[in-house]
Amino acid sequence: MVSWWRDVRMASLMPASVIPSDLFTVQRDFDLQGIHYGLRGGSAHAADEYVEMEDLLTVTKAITLLVLDWCEVAED
Repeated sequence: MVSWWRDVRMASLMPASVIPSDLFTVQRDFDLQGIHYGLRGGSAHAADEYVEMEDLLTVTKAITLLVLDWCEVAED
């Protein structure tokens, strides 16, 4: 397990689900697997679309820590 992942506490784990996405092109064209990672919310692409603020902070932290690890930025 990479070090940054241990620092991120997930608000919840969502079960896998089939959703329409352009991610299929990565698998089809490049034979690579992909995963959607994001936050909870509802009413996607509608006027009343929303996201859970706690998830927004958690996902922002996770992606930030991933980028720092990927770029080999030293922790202070």
